[in-house]
Amino acid sequence: MNKKTISILVILLTASLLGFSQKNLPVKVLTDTLFEQLKELKSNMISLQAIRINGNKKTRDFVILGEMNLKIGERIDIGDINRKLQSCAESVYNSNLFSEVTIEPVLISNDEFIIKVNVVEKWTIYPLPYFQLSDRNFNEWWSTYHGDLKRTIYGVVFSDFNFSGTSDRLNIGLLNGFSKLIAVNYSSPITKHKTTKLFSFGAEYYENKSFAYETNEKNKLNFYNNSFFVKKNLLLKSSYIVRQGLYSKQSLSLQYNIIKIVDSVFIKKFNRSYLNDTSPNIHFPDFIYQYQLVKTNNNNYPTKGKMLFLRFLKRGFGLMGDVNLFSVDASYKRFYSYRNNFYMSCHLLGNIKIPFKQAYINQRAIGYGEQYLRGLENYVIDGVAFGVSKFTLSKKLLSYRIPMPFNSRMIPYIPLSIFAKTYLDMGYAYHAQTVNSPLNNTFLYTGGVGIDLLSLYDMRFSLEFSFNQLKEKGLFLHSRSGF
Repeated sequence: MNKKTISILVILLTASLLGFSQKNLPVKVLTDTLFEQLKELKSNMISLQAIRINGNKKTRDFVILGEMNLKIGERIDIGDINRKLQSCAESVYNSNLFSEVTIEPVLISNDEFIIKVNVVEKWTIYPLPYFQLSDRNFNEWWSTYHGDLKRTIYGVVFSDFNFSGTSDRLNIGLLNGFSKLIAVNYSSPITKHKTTKLFSFGAEYYENKSFAYETNEKNKLNFYNNSFFVKKNLLLKSSYIVRQGLYSKQSLSLQYNIIKIVDSVFIKKFNRSYLNDTSPNIHFPDFIYQYQLVKTNNNNYPTKGKMLFLRFLKRGFGLMGDVNLFSVDASYKRFYSYRNNFYMSCHLLGNIKIPFKQAYINQRAIGYGEQYLRGLENYVIDGVAFGVSKFTLSKKLLSYRIPMPFNSRMIPYIPLSIFAKTYLDMGYAYHAQTVNSPLNNTFLYTGGVGIDLLSLYDMRFSLEFSFNQLKEKGLFLHSRSGF
């Protein structure tokens, strides 16, 4: 048995294993027929002659080709074919424009082949009703404010994730309720033949009937609440984004922030370090550089691969004692896939701000957005530096498709996957000033078990039973969109 025959048998075995492990995934690479034909090939190299794309009614071909790291005329070692095609299929799927991607290589001569790419486009236009809690998470809204519906935000959001078929995006939001918001954002490739360079711009104007003016000694937010809007913000922003290869991108952003607090509120209350200024009106720019590396099998719910994120922020100039901040954020995620549908992930993240003396609006650390420990969702820990590590072990319990009651090419079925998991989180937040709270400047740890439900377009719902170092325990609910 010669070297070429052994390599083909290894490829066939690998392909069959990949096919088995991904039978329930929306990404498929069909190489069995090609490798059967290659058994008679004397050369170890074959030449790519064409890429034929089917199923894209709106998306331009160059958008799909831009996600594939292959060139016409390229000679490829037969030992690399499956790996390259699998990488291309995952990259096309991770563009978030398609619900299914199938790649099939077809031999057209002794040493030449073509690639057939079949895609099923997502429905990317969504004029949807919008409902959101004004609080940081569901548990804070439910336990602290007893599910008060007055603390909700509602309205309409129009989103087109493929506005002109070039992977350009338009988002318009009109919201009312506890906060008012008008937002417009548009991003587009700079050229018509490549998606490696993007430009985006947008504006957001919002008003709040309530805002957190300080964090108390119990690591809870103290709010000023009123029946009228007491805080107004205007944000203008633009970004220049450069993609490098299939997995990494860099961006430079310029933002301009205008914050105004109603005079009577500012005079009466509360925390003079809120803006680090004696005026209720403050204007400041943000200069932001970001680097992102995403090399996973699924960006929205990865089970294999890695993610790296770095951000450098310069806010304000410190003139006349106003906002002055230089901040560095870092995040690293690693995902491992094992036999029998077992998975493990590790997430490390941290931040440091200088100088250490900061306005209150710049002191957010643990408990905001995705920067939380599972089991401490009801608390916030401010600081000028923090570090968090999260470890998760999960197993896929089942995965199946629910047929739609009507025929739909865009959504022929609703996928549903259920994962069971256990986890352990640790963290530390440093506050430069003396604070009398149980969670600042101390080692934090939490843990628990939970269930993840992954459904249409990678929408995720997590139900978690967690404990923390305060000897508290309870159920926590989280959700995340696939967009």
